[in-house]
Amino acid sequence: MHENKLKIFSSLISVIISSTAFIYTQQVYAWNGVATEFTQYLNFGQLSMQYAKQVQQYITQLNTLNSEIQQYINMVKNTVNLPNEIWAKFAGQVSQVANIYKNSRGIVSTLMNADDELRKIYKNYDFYRIKQLGVKDYFLQYNSWNKSNSDMYSRMMQLLGTQASSMNNENDIIKNLLEANKSDTGQKQALQISNELTGMMVQQLQQLRQLIMGQNELQAKVHAQEEAEKANSKAQLEKFFSPLKNNESAVIYGNEKGYGY
Repeated sequence: MHENKLKIFSSLISVIISSTAFIYTQQVYAWNGVATEFTQYLNFGQLSMQYAKQVQQYITQLNTLNSEIQQYINMVKNTVNLPNEIWAKFAGQVSQVANIYKNSRGIVSTLMNADDELRKIYKNYDFYRIKQLGVKDYFLQYNSWNKSNSDMYSRMMQLLGTQASSMNNENDIIKNLLEANKSDTGQKQALQISNELTGMMVQQLQQLRQLIMGQNELQAKVHAQEEAEKANSKAQLEKFFSPLKNNESAVIYGNEKGYGY
């Protein structure tokens, strides 16, 4: 009888030890996973906010440029043409638009890749996005924005006399604008087109900023959803194993008092 009790006691202790080890392993695994996801969550949040701030700076820069070009247009209305030094300044300012265009495309490319990474980090990313939040695919939204922005920019640059192969070359853009300076008509057309270009790019970048903020908000909501699920799973696990912990305490207490032998 005593041997049977020892066997039962040993078996129970083995179950408790195994259960405790299982719980500990799962907690360590979960914690490591959460730490990794949390770090990635912070990294993406910082990246997206940095890009949103950068895009806002571009918008401010383009608005300022748009206002200055409008001043040039008003000057042309009152004079035969702009002085060479002012036109050279104008050409340099328009070349900055090309730089903003290139940088904005780089931002979009990075955020499109980030959207793919979010799907790897959060297994239910698309489920939350579609079923619970009703948000459109940001990869597709960025791709659509890229095409719209590229079409607009290409069309306006062609009107400025810049070939497709030179649209991103700031030196070629300046060269073409200096060529337009040779006639009154060329000046007026270049100024009007540049004014429209900067205005359109402001609108495009405002849309881009909204996309960035929306993607950041989506990722925050998905992260919160998954954290809530993990907390719920952990609570259920602890509830499931709580009877075993109570049995462990009872057995140890009985052994200390000499009961059952």
